[in-house]
Amino acid sequence: MKKILLSIILLLLSLPVLAGQINTGPIGVQPSNATETIKGIVELATDAETVTGTATDKVTTPANITAKMAAPGAIGDTTPAAGTFTSLDVQDGNVTNVGDITLDSISLDAKTAIDATDTTRITATATSVLTGSIDPIASTTVTGVNTLFTTELVVGDRITVTAETKTVTAITNDTSLTVNTAFSDNANDTSPDRLPAEFIIRDSSNNVDMIVQDNGNVGIGTTGPSYALDISATKGIRLTGPSLGEDEGIRIYTSNANANARNWWFGISNLAHGDFTIRQSNAIGGDPQSAGTVRLYIDNTGNVGINDESPSTKFDVDFANDTTCITVESLAAQADVTALDTFIDFRSATGSEGSVAGTASAGLLAYNTFTGSHYTQIMDKAGLEPNMLLEIVEGKTKFEPLLNEPERIEKIEEPVSDKEGNPVFEEDGKTPKLKKVIKIIPDTY
Repeated sequence: MKKILLSIILLLLSLPVLAGQINTGPIGVQPSNATETIKGIVELATDAETVTGTATDKVTTPANITAKMAAPGAIGDTTPAAGTFTSLDVQDGNVTNVGDITLDSISLDAKTAIDATDTTRITATATSVLTGSIDPIASTTVTGVNTLFTTELVVGDRITVTAETKTVTAITNDTSLTVNTAFSDNANDTSPDRLPAEFIIRDSSNNVDMIVQDNGNVGIGTTGPSYALDISATKGIRLTGPSLGEDEGIRIYTSNANANARNWWFGISNLAHGDFTIRQSNAIGGDPQSAGTVRLYIDNTGNVGINDESPSTKFDVDFANDTTCITVESLAAQADVTALDTFIDFRSATGSEGSVAGTASAGLLAYNTFTGSHYTQIMDKAGLEPNMLLEIVEGKTKFEPLLNEPERIEKIEEPVSDKEGNPVFEEDGKTPKLKKVIKIIPDTY
């Protein structure tokens, strides 16, 4: 009889729940509601209740979780923010967000990635000790013992082994990697350090496109930047500036306290379209744009100005009084300067029209001009024709005091010849063309 009664009780307890209550039958069995510590009756939450996330007496289902993940706003937020939270894959350590997400903290590891469309702040991981040991050799290949390179490092991190720091450029496996420059053959390091990169951007093939290293160096196209900004590019760099009159250039400033220290600016001129200029600040710490001097100016016709921002010729130099304007220096000793040493060559489309060069007399210079009508040479008396100091052809001379001494001047007319020595005629084709020649007879040396 006892077994029969027990069977009836168990049957009643297993009856289905109807409309939130248990059909208790004639004996009135009524189990209590479930709590965090007592088993009992539970009610399934709706999607709306799950999205709101405030109920403490409802149970969610997989379908409820799906609804919550598709809703905007942080989990537990009663007022969803604008945007859409699309995915959260905590298994792989990846967070993808095209709306807004607020996280108090993220525990980063070597494989963690964050993809966000709004303001992002990243705090780099501190320097840590790698597992295992490294006995460096004079090579860019690094071999470890009991190391975990694939899980503790990524390309772009730096490692310090026996007081030398290098950048990781490739990781083969847990015990083999490659660095940018070779280590020295130093002693075994049982506690090598990892200096993790602060920020890395990779392409779809896992190649590093951009990196910010632990020391603040930024690399574009390189995994091991050696400077504050290190760019390795195959297509060059393009800077696009604002409109005319704005600061369309690059500034190079120094923090040096020396009184002669100056700041520099170079870029598109703010004076005229198409012009380029380099400016220097007038004082230490000064602004080269608003309080500076033009050092180089190239206008859009190709005229070049030195200390001149309005060059009127192809090469226009402004310089102060009692200073040297241009110096042309040969590496040869003075006694070794010969006719083979040309200091300045004046050329046309057809060839040389003149030069300043050495002479057959070591250490002496000659000024030579070549035209179809004459040849002029100014040089030391040792290279002149007998009884001639200077030959002037239909031109002016700075030796005017000599012209006032008739006994030293010989004025003649000579036939004009071309470069091949053939006579040149007037327009009638018959009358030989003449040139006026002034010969200045030198003093007796």
